Amino acid sequence: MKYACLIVWFFLIQSFTHAISEEGYQEKWEKEVFPFFLDHTEFKYMMSHDNKLQLHYGLLFNKTSNSNQKLILLLPGRSEPFYKYSELAYDLYQEGYSIAFFDHRGQGGSERVLKNSEKGHVKSFKYYVHDLEKFMDEVISPYSFKKRYLIAHSMGAAASMMLMAKRNDLFDKAVLSSPMLEPNTGKFKPSVALAYGTALRLLGKGEQWAPGESGYETGEFENNRVTQSKARWEMSTYLYENYDEFKMGGVTVDWITTSLGTNNRFVFKYRKVKTPVLLLRAGNDSVVFTRRHEKFCAKAQKCTLVDYPSAKHEVLMEVDSIRNDILERTFKFFK
Repeated sequence: MKYACLIVWFFLIQSFTHAISEEGYQEKWEKEVFPFFLDHTEFKYMMSHDNKLQLHYGLLFNKTSNSNQKLILLLPGRSEPFYKYSELAYDLYQEGYSIAFFDHRGQGGSERVLKNSEKGHVKSFKYYVHDLEKFMDEVISPYSFKKRYLIAHSMGAAASMMLMAKRNDLFDKAVLSSPMLEPNTGKFKPSVALAYGTALRLLGKGEQWAPGESGYETGEFENNRVTQSKARWEMSTYLYENYDEFKMGGVTVDWITTSLGTNNRFVFKYRKVKTPVLLLRAGNDSVVFTRRHEKFCAKAQKCTLVDYPSAKHEVLMEVDSIRNDILERTFKFFK
């Protein structure tokens, strides 16, 4: 077992060859990056593991290199459409990777579970895991890539960790951004939120909004919980404002209850993850509790934990100094 914890300090702004700068970001994203993503990505659908929902995914094959050499799967967090990762995909493509994208059930371009399309809802957190496993087996595996890597964020990271504990043949290495191993439950302690949610489910209220949750709101950059980068926050907001199907609000009682319960049980399976992991932890994360990140890295077979003290939850959408460092570490890790 290997464990290392690295504290990253930013005294100098690091440069990265292919990354887009926050300076002039909007123009380059709108005129170059996003059109490239739309023009070169194959957008498709598959059925969920239970054959009840249409799940949206994308394939961006690298035409500048042997496309069966190396693939990176980009797996978004809760409420995120994979369109949000067009900038990251652009960077990865420049480095010779083919990229796959996958929208979790009930969000992004995938079919919703409830009539209220803005509710983040799932009956069992394991559905995310089963859907991902089916995607890897039925969509990705037939292409026979020599190397398959993963970059997953938050809820997507948690689901992929659970899958890697079950199977070590799907990914050669994984970069996990702010894994949602314990959702931040606000004014309630997680144990209290779990007990309360369980009681509400027994009363048949699982599909209702969880306490304090509501529909989609744009909000203000100054009050956002996810990034210090105004340019990338505005890019994300643009997608939600221009694609109505992407709009998501808060979560239901079912979602928070199964997320808490499943992650509590997953603690006992950390050591089963044998895939080499680079775990990125935000020091200013108010979306997930980060205390389990260190425990995971201590128990997993091969895990390196990197702390970004000033970063908010979405480290992959952060200011240039943080994001560029992550890109450099990621490419070194995948070599």
